[in-house]
Amino acid sequence: MATPPLFAALAPARRVLIAGAGGGFDVYAGLPLAIALWDQGVEVHLASLSFSELELVGRESWPSDNVVAITPGTTSPDWYFPEGALSRWLAEHDLPSTVYAFPPSGVQPLRAAYRYLIEQLNLDAVVLVDGGTDILLRGDENSLGTPVEDLTSVAAVTALDVPVKLVTSLGFGIDANDGVNHVQVLENLAALDRDGGYLGALSIPGAGREAVLYRDAVAHAAAATPDRPSIVNGQIAAATSGAFGNVQFTRRTSGSTLFVNPLMAVYFTVDLDKLAARCLYLDRIENTVGRRQVITRLEAFRAEMTSTRVPRAYPH
Repeated sequence: MATPPLFAALAPARRVLIAGAGGGFDVYAGLPLAIALWDQGVEVHLASLSFSELELVGRESWPSDNVVAITPGTTSPDWYFPEGALSRWLAEHDLPSTVYAFPPSGVQPLRAAYRYLIEQLNLDAVVLVDGGTDILLRGDENSLGTPVEDLTSVAAVTALDVPVKLVTSLGFGIDANDGVNHVQVLENLAALDRDGGYLGALSIPGAGREAVLYRDAVAHAAAATPDRPSIVNGQIAAATSGAFGNVQFTRRTSGSTLFVNPLMAVYFTVDLDKLAARCLYLDRIENTVGRRQVITRLEAFRAEMTSTRVPRAYPH
């Protein structure tokens, strides 16, 4: 218990990639972990499956067909550019400021992007980070939330040869707005625990350097993208400060009742390969090239299902 399993698993690693699995601002959910590892002297790189119009970024920023290296000086006319905002924030805090961005795609191009970074950066660990918990769903739940990018990322990385591959989720409960039943999330974690694939839960101390800097980064990102601040990271940031209940911080959530609580500030970590092995449709998206292919094959899988697991209310 003295050493959290997440850090025990990463202890042999000296060069770690922390990547936002679900696109957009997901990479921000990896910041507390990145800061903790940087403070331990680990070489940490950040990456993001991007929703930005990356084709608007100059070709000089593309070291590979599937990878864009975003630096504080990288410009784009796209008003939605979380990776650019994050890079500038990192530079302002004297932290490594290159953020690698991947265009949205199917499994094969995304795998090529990860393979490129693994080889170029000589990585010995990849950690996929999900803002929320739908990355932990296997396919037979009553609702899958928004799984397209999450499971494309899992499928892309599971086939790669890197010593440590983990998935960690931050923001337990947030995906309820997308229909996710979190009793089923807990059931999946229990099954992974039986398989030896659950690395436990780790709370982010609200007064610690990691949480303080994370909240600052989220506020900076909200100011950089005022028309579309991250609903997920906004709630997580509020949870790390001890906020509770219907904490409204953007008009994007007006009309919704939020339930900010301490569980949102907890990393739930699993072994990536064991998570991939439990996914019921990962083989169907294996040979995809475009994002639309992933969506179509996932829809076909769900249409063929005769029943799903019955959702249950948390009993306490």
